[in-house]
Amino acid sequence: MFPLVAALLPPERLLFLPLKARGFKSVHVETDGGTVHALAAPGRGPLPTIVLLHGLSSAAVHLSPLLEPLRKHARAVIALDLPGHGDSEVPADGLTPESLERGMIQALDAIAPGECVVFGNSLGGAAALRFTMARGERVRGLVLVSPAGAPMSERQFETFRKSVAIDSRQSAKDFVDRVFVRPPWPRSMLAWGTQQKFAAPSVRSLLSSTRAEHQFSAHEVRSVRAPTLLVWPKGDRVFPAGCREFFATHLRGATVIEPEGVGHSPYLEDAEGLLQTMVPWMHASVSPSSDATSAAPSRDLARP
Repeated sequence: MFPLVAALLPPERLLFLPLKARGFKSVHVETDGGTVHALAAPGRGPLPTIVLLHGLSSAAVHLSPLLEPLRKHARAVIALDLPGHGDSEVPADGLTPESLERGMIQALDAIAPGECVVFGNSLGGAAALRFTMARGERVRGLVLVSPAGAPMSERQFETFRKSVAIDSRQSAKDFVDRVFVRPPWPRSMLAWGTQQKFAAPSVRSLLSSTRAEHQFSAHEVRSVRAPTLLVWPKGDRVFPAGCREFFATHLRGATVIEPEGVGHSPYLEDAEGLLQTMVPWMHASVSPSSDATSAAPSRDLARP
């Protein structure tokens, strides 16, 4: 029954309804690689626009536990569907690390042209770092939650790639067990959805085109100057040992938090706890922007 219901009314559409009722808009931006979609709403707080980037096979609506609470702290809140994810189109040349980065940067240049704070989880964490390296003058702060992209040996990388090659119900259940400490929904439902999402051609294309050389170098990470909060839950079992140490070592002056009782995507297990960590840090580390373009990504989005 669940697969039939999900096919007729995708869970993402259900998640969008309460956000729409609270004032979030669906925004589409044309990039060289196709249309990129985002959810956006004006905020009521002093911080610059907060941009949120999701993980592999996920979507902007899955960040919904954070979106509405952040509006009272920032001038605007934007959650992007990365290229090839959610309602964003797959680039014409296929989804690769290069096309994902290019589309993401072009979309944020259009939607969030002013200064911003960038949040990213997993693949979204790597994307947040790439955006910061390209547009560092606009990034006032970074919140990275178990970011992808730490260097791995060839053997580690192939082992990791196989661990996310979800091709059966059992491998999907195993992946769910690595992602969550306490799954927020029935494990079987999460496993079914995970298997469907990882079977998407865009996800498979990105995984197959990602190479060890796409990983960050220590020099690249040390070049980041934005104040950074690195959240690496103790229950995270997705990335190999050593990935946390790489970022903790090379992100200059980063504040490192290791919450207990949650896994790879803590906003799905304990959004309130994550907000209680990141919001005070943002207010203490990211001063209000004097750039008027930070007030909202566009005049349309600023309109109630």
